Amino acid sequence: MDYSTRKEKILLVDDEPNVLAGYVRGLRQRYNVFTAEGGVKGLETIEESGPFAVIVADMRMPVMDGVKFLKKVKRIAPESTRMMLTGNADQETAMQAVNVGAIFRFLTKPCPATDLLAALALGVRQYRLVTAEKEIMEKTLSGSIKLLTELLSISEPVLIAKAEKIRDYVQLTSKILEVENAWELEVAAMMAPLGALTQPPELRQKMRDIATLSEAEKDAVMDIPELSGRLLAHIPRMENISRLTAVAAGIPEIEYSSQQVDTLPFDIKVMKTLADLVELELRGMSDKDAFGVLRTRNTIYDITITQRIEQILEEYKVKQAMENMQCLEVRVKHLINGDILNQNVESQDERLLLSKGTKITDVYLARLHNYRRLVGIQEPIQILRRKFEIKPH
Repeated sequence: MDYSTRKEKILLVDDEPNVLAGYVRGLRQRYNVFTAEGGVKGLETIEESGPFAVIVADMRMPVMDGVKFLKKVKRIAPESTRMMLTGNADQETAMQAVNVGAIFRFLTKPCPATDLLAALALGVRQYRLVTAEKEIMEKTLSGSIKLLTELLSISEPVLIAKAEKIRDYVQLTSKILEVENAWELEVAAMMAPLGALTQPPELRQKMRDIATLSEAEKDAVMDIPELSGRLLAHIPRMENISRLTAVAAGIPEIEYSSQQVDTLPFDIKVMKTLADLVELELRGMSDKDAFGVLRTRNTIYDITITQRIEQILEEYKVKQAMENMQCLEVRVKHLINGDILNQNVESQDERLLLSKGTKITDVYLARLHNYRRLVGIQEPIQILRRKFEIKPH
């Protein structure tokens, strides 16, 4: 099959309507062509009609030139292949475009149709390579880890509950904070319990209360972040996830790095804030008190990020209230996917099965139904559920 003939979506951005019309005539047989007059309109088109396989922009445009436009495109649509067209073929412009906007091809005007078609074919090919890799890394890897951690929750519900809460906070905040590769933070959150699993069960049960630990136990707890990261460090393409996992596995008493907080990567600073926030909440602190602790330690946490996260989570709680989340008491047979536990779930012989805050999935449903049938579960169970999902019994 000739992949270049498939109707991939292409966006062409120029301030001259006649130029755009000419592009459409020459390319519409091969591609699904979108056009935008100027950079501002181009960004709107990406938001409304994306994703695009290839985005081609003219350099000389009023209000927002091609370099500024493609720099923004790199942030909001990083998988799209970016190209520059300009009548100014000087080396400095080309270097600026490549360095700032990560340009795949730099073409001069007037550009022969054969050259443009050849560049677009290569751009589409690059887009497919990038998106195929993203599909494997994000969906396949994330899905596999999700299943493994759900199964791990059978033996370690407390550890997995913390990991899931960090992941949920990542999902709530990462888009607004503009975290690149936010999926890496989600995976790191779910892999964070690995280091703790190397410690004796007795230590895992009491390590949240640091004040009660012996010096040897404190040292063991302090080793957990490094262990969590090290277990992933040698897996190809997992290097950054390894670093993030080490941060997610830490506790507020551990400074992740000797570097000044201002010099740390953005995703590390976000992960440190979210992981320690969750730990403080699980120790029984209110949201207000937990954020108060984070704000007082400005050598460890980025105060701007901390304040932004606090604002995002507060807005989410207001939205959640507006969506009519209702507290219910139900029996196991009435649980559904998406329910959020508002209490710990224990078997009749007082084994902890799932922790408060856990979101119900197929795996958790299967586990609870099996325990209910074979051992017995303390019922009813208090949950949170959106009103539109409530069905009369």
